[in-house]
Amino acid sequence: METPWADEKLVVGLTGGIACGKSTVLGFFQARGWETHSADAIVSDLLAKDSKVIAAIRKEFGSEVVLPEGGVDKRKLAAVVFSHSSKRSWLEQLIHPLVRAEWFSQVSRSAGTRHVVEIPLLFEKHLESLFSCVVSVFCSPNIQHERLIAQGMNNEEASARIAAQMPAREKADKADTALLNDGDLSHLEAQVDQFLEKLSKA
Repeated sequence: METPWADEKLVVGLTGGIACGKSTVLGFFQARGWETHSADAIVSDLLAKDSKVIAAIRKEFGSEVVLPEGGVDKRKLAAVVFSHSSKRSWLEQLIHPLVRAEWFSQVSRSAGTRHVVEIPLLFEKHLESLFSCVVSVFCSPNIQHERLIAQGMNNEEASARIAAQMPAREKADKADTALLNDGDLSHLEAQVDQFLEKLSKA
């Protein structure tokens, strides 16, 4: 997929491990005037409102993963796909092309020139070439695990979520810029500002 905005827009890819703070970093960019796009938000919208996606998931996983009001029960769906890699692959093949088309369209249609797109599986899906540069947020696996437990997952669920992705440290090593989020948000914010200052001088 070629990027039609190559010389007109600065489009940063934002990734990182689960529970490493991608959404927090996205908020810092937004507060500094960047247009932000979230793959997770697009997925949530598709699972809640897209009738074709919901019908396909009902057919594949059964009506028990669909809520009475019609959307997909994300927690029940996650319990299945993070326990069966083949089911997760099926879901990714359904969802990811739609997500990519949507954020791509959002950036293309916008008159803004500075965009950041948060994509958890950016490296796993080999999307690096779509971006001007890639920023990755990381922390230790222990901190990831603690944060997922605090969000209401049990040990098994937390471990499965972490294991389903490329290690956060590996993503950091692959990125153009890595941001450490060990819980000190002022330090994380300062790293974002340092990155933006460096970017403005490039």
